Amino acid sequence: MALRTPDRGVQSPGREAASSRWMVWLARAGLTARGVNYLLIGALAVAIGLGSGGKEADRVGALHYVAGKPGGAAGLWLLAAGFAALTVWRLAEAAYGQSGPDGHKARKRLGSLASAVLYGFICGSIVTFLLGVSQTSGNSQSKDVTAQLMAHTGGRWLVLAIGVGVVVAGIVIIVSAAVRHSPSSYA
Repeated sequence: MALRTPDRGVQSPGREAASSRWMVWLARAGLTARGVNYLLIGALAVAIGLGSGGKEADRVGALHYVAGKPGGAAGLWLLAAGFAALTVWRLAEAAYGQSGPDGHKARKRLGSLASAVLYGFICGSIVTFLLGVSQTSGNSQSKDVTAQLMAHTGGRWLVLAIGVGVVVAGIVIIVSAAVRHSPSSYA
């Protein structure tokens, strides 16, 4: 049974659900979590560039940093919930397609599925961290690259600049999540 809506034409009930108001809110919550994740990683890179601390500028380093702050665990549970929301949104897109002219094509749906798997992994790793399962760096390359950059003349400034760039990217993602109106505009 197809539904006709004024702005979307004929759609299946599944695609209608994937484009629903709830999915818009899931997308916004998830993208906000993604932006916060960028902010945390960028802030760590900035701190390293400024010479404070030898932490790793990666996801696990950010988790350790936040967990050590008052209310950090609650914030990390919210971050996990945001990534869970992002996973659900992308799974709905993979199952029912995105809104828009090319949203039903296999390439778009596979891209949504790949994103769902990635965001599900990130959500799972945050929950695993919160439950106390020991984790080392999620990306040993980030530590190696950071150390190599810091060893060169001007490397500290480069790490600082990269950190600022990642912070700016996080802010852009959060602002985009707040002002966009339909899930397809996040793709």
